[in-house]
Amino acid sequence: MFSYAAVSLFFVLSGFVLTWSVRPRDSTTRFWRRRYVRIFPNHVLVLGLTLLFMVFWGASSSLPSLTEEIGLGPALAQVFLVHVWYPSSAYLGFASAITWSLACEVFFYFCFPLLHRIVSRIPARRLGLTAVAVFAAGLSFVVFADNFLGGQHITESDAALSLSLEQLWLTYFFPLSRLPEFILGMVMARLLCEGRLTGLRLRHTAWLPLLPILACPFLPPTYAFGAIHGLGCALLVAAAAATDLRGDRSVLRGRAMVYLGDRSFAFYTVHLLTIAVLLEFVVGTPPTVDTGEGLLISLGLFLPCAALAAWLLHRYVEVPLVRRFSAPVQQVGRERVPFPAL
Repeated sequence: MFSYAAVSLFFVLSGFVLTWSVRPRDSTTRFWRRRYVRIFPNHVLVLGLTLLFMVFWGASSSLPSLTEEIGLGPALAQVFLVHVWYPSSAYLGFASAITWSLACEVFFYFCFPLLHRIVSRIPARRLGLTAVAVFAAGLSFVVFADNFLGGQHITESDAALSLSLEQLWLTYFFPLSRLPEFILGMVMARLLCEGRLTGLRLRHTAWLPLLPILACPFLPPTYAFGAIHGLGCALLVAAAAATDLRGDRSVLRGRAMVYLGDRSFAFYTVHLLTIAVLLEFVVGTPPTVDTGEGLLISLGLFLPCAALAAWLLHRYVEVPLVRRFSAPVQQVGRERVPFPAL
């Protein structure tokens, strides 16, 4: 359950940060170029390494083997991050499973210039109602999946989450169903820009994401995924930003957290491959350890190795390309509305 809430927090935070950091003289093409450079080099490199690993060791590792009969379609779809638009296990489960969230982010980035124009025109007095409406729009996908989508149930790691592939796809993977969480982040950024919600405190909102987690066991399994976590995560993100605006002391402003935040995308991109490699060559598959040993291995082996791989990816791939292709726009001439191409 916590992992589902974490993904929702990631989508909300993405919408918030992009809205908060819009450049006054930006254009649609420059924005898309920066987002492309931020995501695709890391993604393509790690996916390529993952495919090589699957060719030679997939049959015995935690990843599937490419010796199995897999079509070219799923491979190309994952390279271009469009594989989540089709409800098929061959597409959703191919190679690197974490790329589904990157595919959603690519869709959000594509929509952001238009969404920003829309959100920026909402009257300040209606932003709160807009947030509630967006949250309800996200839940509508869950209600539809629960009441109108059937199909054969699939096996989940959590036995309580027994649902069909179509239900899982619509409530968890489908970019349109996750878009409301991204928009919630945008609306929260607007609220803070308008001087609202500035009194939010982390101690008052940190528990909010726990409420849907506690409620999910009493709801149909389709409710366990993204939409139900959106509003609590959005208020938490807004409280963290408000804390920063007030200049209050916060662990989130520390040098260590900033350092980790800069490398978080690289860590996310490479962590699954790192786990697969260590399981194959160090721990063994399947791992035969108890809970205590598993915790020690995670903290003493997986985490440091993934952090090292993330540092290398960030330092030698992400940073050079971002510096080369994401130079700040020169602020000359008269100010223009962001994304004038739209």
